[in-house]
Amino acid sequence: MNNKNKIYLILIYFFAITAIAFFYFDVSSDLWWHISSGKQIISNKVLPEIDNFYCVGEYKWYNHEWLFDVISFLIYNKTGKYGIKIFYYLIFVITIFLILFNSYFLSLKNIDSAFIITSLSLFFLLPFTEERPQLFTILFFSFFIYFCANKFNNINFIWLFLLGILFLIWVNIHYTVTAAIYVLLIYTIFSGKNLKGLLLNIFFILVLIFISALNPDGIKIFNFFSKDLWLKQYIREWQGLLKFSDLNFLIYQIVYFLTGIFITIYIIKKYNNISKIDVLKQFFILFPFFISGIFSKKIILFFAISFPIISIFFSDIKIKKMTFILLYILFILISFLSLSNKVNINYPYNIIKNIKTKIYNECIFSSFEIGGFVEFFSYPENKVFLNGRLNAKKEILYDYSAIYHCEENFKDVIKKYNLKIFLIDRNSPLFKYFILNNIKPMNFEKGYGLFIVK
Repeated sequence: MNNKNKIYLILIYFFAITAIAFFYFDVSSDLWWHISSGKQIISNKVLPEIDNFYCVGEYKWYNHEWLFDVISFLIYNKTGKYGIKIFYYLIFVITIFLILFNSYFLSLKNIDSAFIITSLSLFFLLPFTEERPQLFTILFFSFFIYFCANKFNNINFIWLFLLGILFLIWVNIHYTVTAAIYVLLIYTIFSGKNLKGLLLNIFFILVLIFISALNPDGIKIFNFFSKDLWLKQYIREWQGLLKFSDLNFLIYQIVYFLTGIFITIYIIKKYNNISKIDVLKQFFILFPFFISGIFSKKIILFFAISFPIISIFFSDIKIKKMTFILLYILFILISFLSLSNKVNINYPYNIIKNIKTKIYNECIFSSFEIGGFVEFFSYPENKVFLNGRLNAKKEILYDYSAIYHCEENFKDVIKKYNLKIFLIDRNSPLFKYFILNNIKPMNFEKGYGLFIVK
């Protein structure tokens, strides 16, 4: 099979699986409160310092993702839900092709190597294909990997200016710009440059750190690795890889560890043929991301996007026709298994329309995964108890858990907040409690019931 046919097959695979990832699933639950925030920013022409969307109090809010909120609202306001899905689909497609581009040229134009590396990256990224700030992170980080692999040794003030703009946009969309600073530091340490070159690189890093502090959180943005660790038990992507035990994710875990082992063995095998400095540089980039991914699933993003830097180790791979076809089918199969780890939420659009027109000045207690959705469509007439933003105090989160899981004191907690409106999923203990006590839902749609309790 010639390279031209391989490229056609690769493009069909990448376009198809990424399209399924975005258009088979509804939008991310977090996207709704991001759009809601963006609407407030545009309306008030100022960044919010207080989160007043909750009915349980107003809380300090450093909205470090404000630029994502504004972009999302502007797109949604002009094109609606499907327009925003298309926009973020294109962001992801560009990222995948940037990874393919990096892998191809860094492997000395070896299409077989580029196919394997990009397919593995895609496999690990698929569960994160949601309309969230992380999509910009993987795009910007992919570009940054290109810069480090191709332009680092020729860094100059033009590149500093371009990176400065990138970092300024990035840090106001998502805080993970710190991962790029770490990679730049590793490249500097193992650059082999003289003292003057090292000092120039350190100066560039300091400038980029300063630019990264130009956000609502300021220098506190660099605390993201340890920030709000108590929330890890509630947020899936902050939890460790070994935390998940379902079958689909077990396959994801197996592929993750096998990939790490395979890369390590292959690098050791090629160790004598590659510059020792390059080996150490790539090791100190990939290995910390690999280990960190075990303890925090979101770090897997950086591990997967960094794959192209090791493409040189695989530049001599040659895959025969039948082997390529078998690998092609294998990657398609495991991609669907990876996609099965995405959460697809069927939002109760009709119920929320009824709430919007018939219920006013109430606090809506909703299932956590649709909190942002309820907020977007019911604010300001009604407010939510809690959503994915989690700006409230720990006490509020504990009270939410007590109500949702019908813990011993849940009736007292309901009275404490004078809750009357509940929009909850049928699998929740609270839903089952209402049914057992002959409290029927006023509306039921797509697995969610609306209860009004006097």
